[in-house]
Amino acid sequence: MGPIDTHLTKQENIIMGILWDANKALSASDFFNILEASGAGLSYNRINNILRVLGAKGLIQHYGKSRVNVKLSNLFLPTISKEEYLARIATDLGVNQLKLA
Repeated sequence: MGPIDTHLTKQENIIMGILWDANKALSASDFFNILEASGAGLSYNRINNILRVLGAKGLIQHYGKSRVNVKLSNLFLPTISKEEYLARIATDLGVNQLKLA
């Protein structure tokens, strides 16, 4: 696996949390619906921008397409588990992972 940028904005962290919790591939529409239902809505365009950035950071990958209403939507999966991500943050911060257990 290539390098992964572990520095996330609050909104990127929210999107990654949703994806990790879902445990399945999600589309931008899925994120939009989940965020809207929680009252923390982001615009569809903003969600797509965040997904593009997360892909560039190496945290998500394009998984395929799914039909949403009448159009095809890209599906995304994380490239790293939440546990692996947290371990990388700890390493980046110089925290000994044995101390966390």
